Amino acid sequence: MKWLKSLKKVKVSSLEKGIQVINLLENKALKFDNISYYLNEQCNVPIVLIDLEHYKAQLIQLSWSNLLSVAEVHALEKVAVRVQSIAIERLTGRLAAKLALAALTRALLKECQILTSSSGQPYSACGRFISISHSGQYVVATASNSVIGIDIQKNKKFSNAALDMAFKTQEMLNHTLGSHTLIWTIKESFLKALGLGIFPHINNIELKKEFQKYFIETSSTYIHNVITLLGGNTQITTGSLSQYCYSITQIE
Repeated sequence: MKWLKSLKKVKVSSLEKGIQVINLLENKALKFDNISYYLNEQCNVPIVLIDLEHYKAQLIQLSWSNLLSVAEVHALEKVAVRVQSIAIERLTGRLAAKLALAALTRALLKECQILTSSSGQPYSACGRFISISHSGQYVVATASNSVIGIDIQKNKKFSNAALDMAFKTQEMLNHTLGSHTLIWTIKESFLKALGLGIFPHINNIELKKEFQKYFIETSSTYIHNVITLLGGNTQITTGSLSQYCYSITQIE
């Protein structure tokens, strides 16, 4: 990434106002390198949200070489893209994941390495679990000691074709589940936690809700076996942020 080498150096603390928080029930504020974020009490994981729209200029000028290890830079160069805005989005996702990982492990930021698998998926070098998502102006990431998936989406109207492809009939009719966008984020965060792609699996799972708690049912033997292998105990946490909704799935 040639443009990466020419970036000017600015302090990490200049991003402080750009790091926002997804509030889930009661939260405890943490401090790390002058950046404020929160530890979620319900699912006990740190969550970092960065506003790309308001802090893009600062993100472009950020001294990434001071934040990334040699291994991380090498890994990112393998999947480098020519479009700078996409590259910044990808790098910011790594930064958010590193911040979440640092909060979880209390390690230095540069020691929290986020590498890339052969399939192009980010993973932590220390063996902890991370998940990254981006939609519109936001990039969000979380880290956990157990398998985790996170997804954020801007509220939108789905086409009939998309509804037929990704939703079960009962999901479209059951208004207690929430908006179609929220249902999508839950299903995507669930599949992320399993390490599976959206397609063709999203239509093989069905979201249900009882006593104010979400849970997933599946007729797929493969998905059922993956859930069992990972521990079987699934916890889904959801919420909203302005025009966005989000979901976190933990499996242990």
